[in-house]
Amino acid sequence: MNAKPISISPKTSQGVTNSIHVGLSDAYEKRVLRSHRISDDKKKEDGDEKKDVVDEEERYPSWKIKDLIAGRTSELFKKWKSRGRTPDDIAAKMKNRMSKNDLDDLVRRYEDVYRPMYY
Repeated sequence: MNAKPISISPKTSQGVTNSIHVGLSDAYEKRVLRSHRISDDKKKEDGDEKKDVVDEEERYPSWKIKDLIAGRTSELFKKWKSRGRTPDDIAAKMKNRMSKNDLDDLVRRYEDVYRPMYY
């Protein structure tokens, strides 16, 4: 076995070393650098400020959507009401997740829960 040892040049061109940065935007670099940090949102969730944080985009798994359509709504309605979600907020959030008839029914049921006691 006559393998020739690999040699590495002691002089490396800066252009070659930084070639990975070609075509990448500054925003991408910042995103990569921040990927190992805990986000401010995560810090807020861990503290008492959790109730003040408005979750702009809640994601619901398909089974939860099916439960809503089937009428199993009490826990989610309590959560929405405690967060101050209006029936219009719910309609906007769910409009692409279920049929118009199911959405109208869901919003109507939530309006019954959302309505103030002495309305």
